Amino acid sequence: MFDCPCLCVPQVASRWVFVTVGIIYMCIGILGKVSAIFIMIPEPVLGGALLSITAVFIGKAWAGLKAWLSVIQHTCKHVYVC
Repeated sequence: MFDCPCLCVPQVASRWVFVTVGIIYMCIGILGKVSAIFIMIPEPVLGGALLSITAVFIGKAWAGLKAWLSVIQHTCKHVYVC
């Protein structure tokens, strides 16, 4: 299980994926015409996308927490305190 949720959701841990995304972000920041396309996206669309992405991250975090707690519960079952 990864520590970073951005690796858990798509299950992509390749360095080249993050390099490519970084290059795309730099192009968006440098080139005004490219960034103008993203500025034209209406706010309700961005809000809906943010809501769905947040729901996916919370769901993955909840599933990871449940798995972690079940491992702790099974490993600590036979521990006795004297």
